[in-house]
Amino acid sequence: MRKNLIILFIVILVFFSCGQKRNSKSEKSTTSKVELKGSENTNNLDSVTISLDKFIDTKYEFVDYTGKLLIIENSLPRGGQKYTDINGKEYVYAIFWTQITNKMDSPIEVNIAFPADLFELPSSPGNYFKLFLPSEKMTPSKALLSNFGLEDLNTVLNGKLQNPSTLVRTVNTNETSRFYVVSLFEEGVNGVVRAGMSLNNEKIYYRVNDQEIHSGRVNIKSLELKK
Repeated sequence: MRKNLIILFIVILVFFSCGQKRNSKSEKSTTSKVELKGSENTNNLDSVTISLDKFIDTKYEFVDYTGKLLIIENSLPRGGQKYTDINGKEYVYAIFWTQITNKMDSPIEVNIAFPADLFELPSSPGNYFKLFLPSEKMTPSKALLSNFGLEDLNTVLNGKLQNPSTLVRTVNTNETSRFYVVSLFEEGVNGVVRAGMSLNNEKIYYRVNDQEIHSGRVNIKSLELKK
């Protein structure tokens, strides 16, 4: 009898020990899953390398007298929806951005000025548009977002449309700078809308479809379009 009690005690002790080991393993596994989930949540767009090539519509390379390059790249549009100004006037908007890369030996200063005037599209008589330069900077991570990440247009544009829109930007050697351009049309455009910045010597021109507007200058002369 005593021998049977000893055997029963040993069996209970072994069973209890195995149960403890199984419980410890289960708790450890659950904790690991929680930590993994937490590490996934630390990902964000700023830590992701994003290629902008698929967003580019036009690219121009300008060369100085030493053979160094100034590169201007203009994006495809986003938008196509309506914006209503503080007076109740409706526009159809399209948002673009331009990227300037300076591979020359000295910094460049970009001075852009859009007048408050309306411009008519030659290919769409009676359809007028105006251009606006938001102060918000464009970054590569914003390319994946709605409106290229530009914040609420009501906040950006309200009360400013009757004034000229200007931008001054210094681009140092081996640096890239980006800026937004908002085009506001009085009515929708038949077909595609394309826009972008280019240079003729030191003069800046901004084109919207077939309308080209003299819009400022850079501080470097004798730049030629690379062939």
